[in-house]
Amino acid sequence: MGVISGPLEFKYQQEKIIIPSERSVWQGTRNRFGFGRYEPDTPWKKEAKPIGFGKLELLNWDEQVKSTKDYSLQWALLFGTDQVQEYLRIDPALLMTISLKKLIQEKEKWTFFRRHPNPSYADALELLGVEVPFDFKLARDRQPSRQLSLFKELYAASMQPSVDAEKLRVQLQYAVQAGIPEMKENFSPKKGLVVYVGEFTRGLCQEYGVPITQNGKSSG
Repeated sequence: MGVISGPLEFKYQQEKIIIPSERSVWQGTRNRFGFGRYEPDTPWKKEAKPIGFGKLELLNWDEQVKSTKDYSLQWALLFGTDQVQEYLRIDPALLMTISLKKLIQEKEKWTFFRRHPNPSYADALELLGVEVPFDFKLARDRQPSRQLSLFKELYAASMQPSVDAEKLRVQLQYAVQAGIPEMKENFSPKKGLVVYVGEFTRGLCQEYGVPITQNGKSSG
């Protein structure tokens, strides 16, 4: 995935398509010949080089997709336009059972499936220096490891000698949306001190007037 910096280059003799990109990211592994394998559970890596597709990769595309005139949507599924975001808001389990052809044919129905923003897309966009849509950022920050990091930032801000109440209130509102008040974990900022994450966050919310509704969202 990358930020396109120029028109596509078609290298017919080499049977390649090159997408000029000064900034791109890759999720997976590459062998010593440069051939890659997509691995969705690996961290994104930043690359400063064009993105290329060879003959074998192009042959694996869905035949129906290659024959359609909607080429802009094909490329959009690879590069960060609104269509990519819609695609990455679909439940990954559903993507395993529905073809790219069907998604393109029924793209007007995508909004029905916009309930599962892919958390890793936020990491990819940050590496590319692109603004991260709120729902992707929140999906990532609701993961346990990110929740703890957010709490540590919140805790540090609340312990400052001079607290910026308005800034802390904004942090708390986001912490509520990220599910931190429901956390059962504890955190030890220094030896001999144990802070219970959820309990501490709920106490801060009460102190700074940030409501917590039953579904875990701030109404403030």
